[in-house]
Amino acid sequence: MPGSISFLGLGSSQLNADLIDQLRTADEEIILGPVKRNAEKNVAQRTEFGTLAEKVVELKNASNVFSEDLTYLRREVDVSGSAIAVTTVDGVAPQKVAIEVNALAGNHVVQSKGFPNENSFIGLGEDETILVAIGSKEIEINTSPFTRIDGVRDAINDQFQGEIVASILDTGGDEGFRLILKARDSGAENEITFTLKAKESDVSSDSSVESAVEASDNEVKDDNGSKNNNDVKDRDIDETTEDVDDTSVLAVLGFSTVSEPSDASFSFNGIEINRKSNKIEDLIPGVTINLSQEGSGSFEVKQSLDVLAENFETFITTLNETTQLLDTLTNFDQETSTPATFQGESLVVNIRSQITKVLFDFLPDGSSLVDFGLGTNEEGTITFNADQFQTLLSKGGKEVEAFLNGHTKIEEASVFSNAIGYNTTSINEINEDGTISVNTSKKPITSDINISAGSLEINGVKISEINLLASNSPAQNTQEVLAKINAQELETGVRAKLGEDSDRIVLVNASGGAIDINTNSDAESFLGFKTSSARGSSEYVSGIFSNLEGLFDELTDGEFSQLGLLESKLKNTTTSLDEERVKILARLDSKYEIMQNQFAAYNVIIQRFDAQFASLQQQIDFASAKS
Repeated sequence: MPGSISFLGLGSSQLNADLIDQLRTADEEIILGPVKRNAEKNVAQRTEFGTLAEKVVELKNASNVFSEDLTYLRREVDVSGSAIAVTTVDGVAPQKVAIEVNALAGNHVVQSKGFPNENSFIGLGEDETILVAIGSKEIEINTSPFTRIDGVRDAINDQFQGEIVASILDTGGDEGFRLILKARDSGAENEITFTLKAKESDVSSDSSVESAVEASDNEVKDDNGSKNNNDVKDRDIDETTEDVDDTSVLAVLGFSTVSEPSDASFSFNGIEINRKSNKIEDLIPGVTINLSQEGSGSFEVKQSLDVLAENFETFITTLNETTQLLDTLTNFDQETSTPATFQGESLVVNIRSQITKVLFDFLPDGSSLVDFGLGTNEEGTITFNADQFQTLLSKGGKEVEAFLNGHTKIEEASVFSNAIGYNTTSINEINEDGTISVNTSKKPITSDINISAGSLEINGVKISEINLLASNSPAQNTQEVLAKINAQELETGVRAKLGEDSDRIVLVNASGGAIDINTNSDAESFLGFKTSSARGSSEYVSGIFSNLEGLFDELTDGEFSQLGLLESKLKNTTTSLDEERVKILARLDSKYEIMQNQFAAYNVIIQRFDAQFASLQQQIDFASAKS
């Protein structure tokens, strides 16, 4: 319409809450976006950290097996021959043993004569007493004409509590029930003996003896009414003693020997030995030898290589799983241009290089795990040759343990004696070239020599009296000195052994400790030990896995370990991002609160303008209509 004014449309509908929300969303994307993305990365890192820490600890545990002494104490036994069976516990010193079984130990077994049934009367007279003994234990069984064989059985089992096992065996026939007695333990000392204890009336006069014999001729019936013709006429009763000879009981019960009690006889590395049992546990602590038959046998106690190999394979498997995880967490995907969760994180990136460096490192002697079958393939995966590992292990347990776990290198302190059991003289001669040579002659002592207790003192301990006898050979006198010194080894920490020339003694402190000697003139003259001090040394030399143990401690133990520091870093990042987010939101809240108030004020102004424009528009429209 001519003369009309166009309305600009700047009303409250334009500056409303939707517009404020749109502006805030755009602001948040720009300002909070990086914080949100960093927070999402932090959550992913904390999740992956848990997986990584668990895997590194698993690898640490697989590695620490080789830094534990128990791993190298595992033992197995190879047995040859059917004469023996052998078991061992861990920790026994590796060794070879030859056994020749000459005779097995036997249990004493006796059987009675046959009876019609298991409750047959045994046929002893009134108020008799049977004495049954094995070793030092003896019991009394009081009898009557009504005593049955099952009663004797029960009395023996009750009172011997298994030392003698009594049973009744039906061997067949009319009188096939026999009382069987078996000693629980083998050996000659475990013989079962019987005596019939005589009553005082039985040994007081001939008439009493005759009466006892006549009374025994009477027939006694058992519970089934059968006759028990157990004649005691043949009892040999000794009137001068309280006890009756064993044959009296044997005559009544008709005992006969099934198996004699006997000791085991065998040789142990050529040494003849007797034992009461076929189970031998006292020759080598921790080793049980069971003799099974006569004949030859041998066994070897050795380190369990299979356990070591299995543990090593477990370690390699866990190691590869760990390194693959580390690669996944730290690599950069070239195809997608996507960094891994911990790409560029030095605390994680360095873990793999640290582990592989120790694994493939060389020890001071030039050896490494490569010698034990460790290697890598084209993919970078660590490989393990089990056959090569087994071959090297079989060459020597101590050397292997030293390489894998480390060892204490000991320089022994040592002191040498003179030749024991001799009088020695030395002559110094000047040679043509001007050098001096010492010629020593040795002559066996011609009279007994007593070196009193305390004349020789080792590490503050007075050694017992030592006697060197003229009737002994020098070798025998040397053994006398060895025995006296070694008898106090636990107190001194020092052991005596033969020197290379077999007649001198060398004192050794195998722990690397000191040897302090104090002597008087006798000990110095006849033994050759002088007041002196010798010092040894000890040094720990680490092995591959003891080095790894130290590394894993640095990686995992405590808040200042690498993983501890990484965990703290991730927690601190979480806290920092949360605080930053709160601050940003507070600033945005403040900003848009002001904006909201401003928009409200603008709307009031705009509404006023709208009203003015509306009024003006009406005037214009009215004027236009008149014209």
